[in-house]
Amino acid sequence: MSSVLGSACLGAYTFCARQHGQEECDSKGLPLTPYSINVAGRFQSLLELDHGGLCAYLDIKRIRNERLLVVSEWYEDSVEKHMQSQQTNVVDSLRRLAHQVLEALAYLNRHNIVHHCLAPDNILFTPQGDVKLHNYGLYHMTDCGRAVRFPIGSPRHLAPETIVKSSPSLSPKVSVCVDHSHWCIRIFMILVSSSLKVDVWSLGVILLELYLGTQLYPDLCITSSLSPLFKRILLLAQNFHRQCY
Repeated sequence: MSSVLGSACLGAYTFCARQHGQEECDSKGLPLTPYSINVAGRFQSLLELDHGGLCAYLDIKRIRNERLLVVSEWYEDSVEKHMQSQQTNVVDSLRRLAHQVLEALAYLNRHNIVHHCLAPDNILFTPQGDVKLHNYGLYHMTDCGRAVRFPIGSPRHLAPETIVKSSPSLSPKVSVCVDHSHWCIRIFMILVSSSLKVDVWSLGVILLELYLGTQLYPDLCITSSLSPLFKRILLLAQNFHRQCY
């Protein structure tokens, strides 16, 4: 949903926060604070962000049944549209794109915010061709995804360790793949999954797709089996480790 406002638009999206069980209470026997209230509270810090490479957040509204409505700045043009139209991306334009995205990510990092759902449809362009990151606050306002029941991010672009962390059932498969080195993967997951590095991974995948002119794993979706993807990534990591050591 959007309404034209000058060169920018107003964009809005909605989602449901997690609901507490009817019998859940705190240590004093009092009802727990609804997750939607916690989300709205964490949203307030996003209103203070001010950077040319970020779509500004404007407001959040709590609706019935733990549903929230988020309103922010939005633009129609995006990296995703460029990929769909198969527009040529020369190296210089990719460098400019990478530079502007990294500047915005560095600003978020200084404010302890991880985008976590960086994808072609969240990298927007102004009419002047400048980058504007969109939806960068969802992971933050939901307390790293704890306040919702859906995964945050695009599987094709998420760093592997973030998918493992959000999907405990995948952990044993990863451990088997890396054998005795599984502890290294787990430590790496703890150190990286909530840092700027996961966004750098996502940006690298996006730039590679743009350079190649095709999507990596186009049929991969959130309901797909991710095991083949993990096996390929971990095999590459093992080969790299053998060559280096």
